[in-house]
Amino acid sequence: MKPYRINCVDAVDHVVSTFDYFCTDDLDALDTATRLCAANGVEVWDGARRVVWMHKGGEARFQDPAKCVVA
Repeated sequence: MKPYRINCVDAVDHVVSTFDYFCTDDLDALDTATRLCAANGVEVWDGARRVVWMHKGGEARFQDPAKCVVA
């Protein structure tokens, strides 16, 4: 598992909350982000690499939440 930073962003892309998680891969990090930021858009970062940025209501793939753990 590797560390990811998950940012919940508002309608004008300001970060409203940040979470650090360990996830198995990029898709598991995105799944976790969409659950954590259900009322917001999301950004997922793997170090300096932005994995994904998605507006509120964007499509996402959901998997077992046990694949990511709080850092």
